[in-house]
Amino acid sequence: MAENKNKGLFVVIEGGDGCGKSTLIQGLKMEFPNALFLREPGGTLFGEKVRELILNSAEISKLTEMLLFASSRSELVEKVIIPTLNEGKMIICDRFVYSSYVYQGMCTDIGLNNVEEVNNLALRGVKPDLVIFLKVSKSLRTGIENRLDIQSEKQSKKIYDSYDYLANRDKSIKVIEIDGKSIDDVRQEAKRLIMESLKNARQKDNKDIAREC
Repeated sequence: MAENKNKGLFVVIEGGDGCGKSTLIQGLKMEFPNALFLREPGGTLFGEKVRELILNSAEISKLTEMLLFASSRSELVEKVIIPTLNEGKMIICDRFVYSSYVYQGMCTDIGLNNVEEVNNLALRGVKPDLVIFLKVSKSLRTGIENRLDIQSEKQSKKIYDSYDYLANRDKSIKVIEIDGKSIDDVRQEAKRLIMESLKNARQKDNKDIAREC
């Protein structure tokens, strides 16, 4: 499937449970008030229903869970992400396909290749311009919000090792080390990465216009 050519900027915030994603995103809403903020699963009526189903269903298999994430993602990409980017707007999304690669692909026996194959259909060629991976040695979360928050120390290490693997093979994934940094430090570093990505996207657009002329 051909890669989608977008006019806007697509940013994804990723990381293990309790890494501080929600806190960072709240800060980015003040830094980029005109951006569209989304979450996965969610962002559409169907996606929010899938989110509720996944978070509250303890009996579903990992394969079923992966397919539900992919179906929600497909709806979000088609109905929200592609139209918004084609309007030249910025999207900042709390999790995207990388979470499926890690949680269902690399941390279960489903396998990364299988998860990638299923999601290639859902993505329709869309790829984020920037993925910010928040890396922390210990969960910052103080309580359990849903069944996906229940994981052992061994599972947490596997999750972060998997994100490291993805970051090493994909240059669009930038790692922010959380340990020892304040909330403001993390927000400013994320803002800098987003502004750099925005600048690069504008330069690319100008080159494309020049070639057309």
